[in-house]
Amino acid sequence: MITHVVKQIRKHYSKDVPIILRCDAGFFDQKLFRCFQGLDIGILCGGKHYADINELAGSVKLEHWEQYKKGEGEKARVWSYYEFGDRRGTWKIDEFLRAFYCTQETEENGQYLMEFVKHDSIIYTNLGMGRKIDEQLINTGHGDMLKAGMIIETYFGRGNDELVNRAFKNFVSQKLPFKRFNMNATYYYLSMTAFLLLEAQRLSIISGSAPSDSTKHLSMMSVMTSFQYHPTPPRYADNYSTMPEK
Repeated sequence: MITHVVKQIRKHYSKDVPIILRCDAGFFDQKLFRCFQGLDIGILCGGKHYADINELAGSVKLEHWEQYKKGEGEKARVWSYYEFGDRRGTWKIDEFLRAFYCTQETEENGQYLMEFVKHDSIIYTNLGMGRKIDEQLINTGHGDMLKAGMIIETYFGRGNDELVNRAFKNFVSQKLPFKRFNMNATYYYLSMTAFLLLEAQRLSIISGSAPSDSTKHLSMMSVMTSFQYHPTPPRYADNYSTMPEK
């Protein structure tokens, strides 16, 4: 699937656009890394806590650790990290990757964590190793992505990718209302269309690009309301004996 998507981007958008794949430790696999590097894309992948990696991190003196801070003030997020190079025992020499052993020092609100609740993560990447992806990032004005701090920030920002999905989940019920697939599919696509129209209207108002007479925009959105179905229960006469049996 990833190979197909990358080829489609290269074919229909740009051959030189930098593509970076962010993934968790579930994708930490030699065959996948070979595939990704053969596609000339960047990798930001979570690593597994093998015994030798944890032993290495535990043996590093405190003065060799560095810190990266995102933001300013009391709500700044802080990570301590140690950078090293690694390849697993079965990997070839050219499959050597850049790695970071990271310790989360603060929560998202900037509150510092105590030692027993700090979370350690390992990040593997091929950025900043003189490969084609580095050239693409520099040529597109994103050379800062090769630095350790931006690599860490980008990797831990994976959760932001779900914000759009969360907004859509809050917009409609997460439970499909029908039993048949086609009816649920229609419900889903209509809901998605209504959500996109609402987001487009919201963004146009925020950016100031919405016209003074926004009735056209609202009338487009109101079209979706005509698809809502509210069944009306049958009305029966006062004589209950005439009601049909269930």
